[in-house]
Amino acid sequence: MWFKNMQIFKLTRANFFSQINLELLLSANKFRQCGATEIETTGWVSALPGTENLVHSVDNNNFQLIRYCKETKILPADYVRREVDKKVKAIELELCRKATKKEKEKFKETLVFDCLPAAFPTQKYTEIYTDNKNQLLIINTGTRSAAEDVLALLRKSIGTLPVTDYFTSEPLQQCLNHWIDGQRDVESNFKLGGNVQFSESMDAPAQAKFTNEVDIQAPCIRSFVTEEDRDVNYLSVEFDDAFFFTIHAKGFLKGVKPSDVLKEQNDDIDSDDHLARVDADFVLFAKEMGRLFNVFDSLNITDQTERDAFDASTISYPDIKSLEEEFSDEMQKFGVAIEPAFLEKNNSGEDQEAVA
Repeated sequence: MWFKNMQIFKLTRANFFSQINLELLLSANKFRQCGATEIETTGWVSALPGTENLVHSVDNNNFQLIRYCKETKILPADYVRREVDKKVKAIELELCRKATKKEKEKFKETLVFDCLPAAFPTQKYTEIYTDNKNQLLIINTGTRSAAEDVLALLRKSIGTLPVTDYFTSEPLQQCLNHWIDGQRDVESNFKLGGNVQFSESMDAPAQAKFTNEVDIQAPCIRSFVTEEDRDVNYLSVEFDDAFFFTIHAKGFLKGVKPSDVLKEQNDDIDSDDHLARVDADFVLFAKEMGRLFNVFDSLNITDQTERDAFDASTISYPDIKSLEEEFSDEMQKFGVAIEPAFLEKNNSGEDQEAVA
């Protein structure tokens, strides 16, 4: 279980996911396929293909894996445009006037609605894992908008989601720039790769990209920061002979690839025991990523302001008792139950501060 692209978020409440029954809460928003006239649906599917549980937990529940599915009906844009143009020309010829913008939008809406029942749906899956020890939430996607969609459904399912961006933008940008211009030594855990892209500049309104450069800190490349005042957009990095990745100044990782040395650590597991290998790879991946993010923390490029400001009494849990009654069938199916401590906490009548 290796994540290729990573949008990274920091949980601002310690042990947040260990305090809730995530399986139960996600079951309220299970994935279902699009109806005849629906263009899109989203929901939670089994964490591991071929299994039933929506949450897969390993390492004493320190790491939890969930999976999001988005189904979209595809209507060829060219076909829609041509059919709308035909309708517009026909109405203009009939009425001897130009069709209004509102009329064109209505034509398009009607066409899309009529075509939806016969449209072919596509499904896209996105994996998410939580690291309770390091207070991380990682989404396996290369785009921020897709990550926001996942977070929105997770927040809807749980009722609250105390997360913020993991990286702080300005310190991260400065770190990448100074790694290239030599003002900051590259920490021993990292080795700079040969791929780098620089932003546009006042004098040269075009991005500059170098690939497979032997010396990424050569004077001719360094000058893009020191002389042309450009910023590093992204930079390829190797971490402790464990991972290769490209770190973007906007705060995400792309092209994450485990080294052969790392992958070989689980080669002794019986190849016929697929689930055991998946678990072992997931634990290995998550623990090594925990090491990576601990190093990132030490670089002062992450926001630490809220990480240690946790008070368990500030968590506002959903109404667990009503959820238990509403989803009793699902609970019996998955063999889950609400911990007595949660029921006692929610029925105590004590005032609790909501988590934003």
